[in-house]
Amino acid sequence: GHDELDAIVAAYTAYLRGQGQAEAVGDPQEGVIYVPKAGGQR
Repeated sequence: GHDELDAIVAAYTAYLRGQGQAEAVGDPQEGVIYVPKAGGQR
């Protein structure tokens, strides 16, 4: 189901953030979402 896919994407994005390959999008005062940087490894 989609819950498993959501978990995989969240874990992968957390891994990328730890590797410096994700960036924050949004207002830090309101909250941010981390997304993979463009041009990263695939």
